Amino acid sequence: LQNTAKKKINYTPNTKKVILELSSYFSEIESLSDLSKGIYLFGPVGSGKTTMMQAFSTWKHTKKKFNIVSTRDIQWRFTKEGYDVLVMHSTHSYEYKQNGHSRDNRPLIYCYDDFGAEGKSKHFGNDCLVIEEILQDRYREMQLTGMKTHVTSNLGKDWSLIEDIYGTRIRSRCREMFNIIELNMEDNRK
Repeated sequence: LQNTAKKKINYTPNTKKVILELSSYFSEIESLSDLSKGIYLFGPVGSGKTTMMQAFSTWKHTKKKFNIVSTRDIQWRFTKEGYDVLVMHSTHSYEYKQNGHSRDNRPLIYCYDDFGAEGKSKHFGNDCLVIEEILQDRYREMQLTGMKTHVTSNLGKDWSLIEDIYGTRIRSRCREMFNIIELNMEDNRK
């Protein structure tokens, strides 16, 4: 894991602590985090959040693999393709077995990169906060099937910022959906 991200992440005591916490979470070995929740990894711009999650998404010890998707890419796809994008990331976000019933199958895990950086989208004149809608649906799926969601964000754990963008409901649900982990370091980009 360290070789994957070594060139891009500056190793500090905080970084090492975060790597150990994420390692135990993703390998499901004596984790301090709640394994039924996803990860909310936040920190300043350029601190290595995306790089770290990319490394863990392909780490050989990660028990439940996940895909990383940019929130801005989803926003762009919604503008082009419409509401099917929302369904693809929520109620139809399962590995389907032969019977084709989503509730009988394993939920797909996504990491939404740059949570809070996307804006409103339009599809045929209809405004939509795409990530808000996806999180609403994934929260419901979490309640029904244990579907996990991860996010990276620059918003921090100041819940008032999340509430300003997404409203009270998402703010409240984020606390139930995520283990909060802070990557507290300077911009690594040179």
